Amino acid sequence: MKIALNYQDIENQSDAVLSLTGLLPEEFSMLLVSFTQAYQAKYSRLTLDGKIRQRNTLVKERFNAQLPLAQDKLLFILYQTKLNPIQQAMAVTFGMRQPHVSKWLKILRPVLEEALKYEESLPERNSKRLWVKLKDESEVIIDGVERPIQRNKDHQIQREDFSGKKKTYYKKYRNL
Repeated sequence: MKIALNYQDIENQSDAVLSLTGLLPEEFSMLLVSFTQAYQAKYSRLTLDGKIRQRNTLVKERFNAQLPLAQDKLLFILYQTKLNPIQQAMAVTFGMRQPHVSKWLKILRPVLEEALKYEESLPERNSKRLWVKLKDESEVIIDGVERPIQRNKDHQIQREDFSGKKKTYYKKYRNL
């Protein structure tokens, strides 16, 4: 199958790059350097199947590779990260079969994470480290997402954990 979407076709369309990856072309190019280094570092010593190579070597793509260029690999993983399409849709978009999409996602996710770590662009998960990073900022906007949690079946324990923000729930269960 031929690649239906590749970076070369959209690189001069900043709105397309932004909508498909979440990055401006300049930001994409900056991340591409770290992404390429992370990919080369990992796969110069490992095969794409995760086996140790007999010799460390510069990774060279085959002429018939599904994602032949580093920018195509970065576009692929950023596209999935931003839009989260089903794998079959990605297969059609990038001109490959669904099992190959799954394989490339497993290969490229850790590489993207390593590149973002190198760029110091990973989201901070620890509140103390976040506080250190934000101490010099005068204004911070936090975008919170409500996540479902596993609730205890015991209603007394549920009441202790309940924040009171959902009034309909509170009215329904307060007399238990």
